Amino acid sequence: MPARSPPSHLKLFVGGLLPGTTEPDLGHYFAKYGPVERVDLLTQKSPPIAFVHFMNPCDADCADEKLQVGRR
Repeated sequence: MPARSPPSHLKLFVGGLLPGTTEPDLGHYFAKYGPVERVDLLTQKSPPIAFVHFMNPCDADCADEKLQVGRR
């Protein structure tokens, strides 16, 4: 098994959200992977998108791995 590089991302991109999704909804959902610093929800896009900012890069990596969302 190849060695994993150290985690280096704190922010996850989440796309294809349903209209009516809120920042608290996303923060609550992603908190199961670790402390969320903030959620930036962009509702001017259709469909809405968000950036979820974690406090710990390992938690962002865990969420990314489990959910297969993209990083930015």
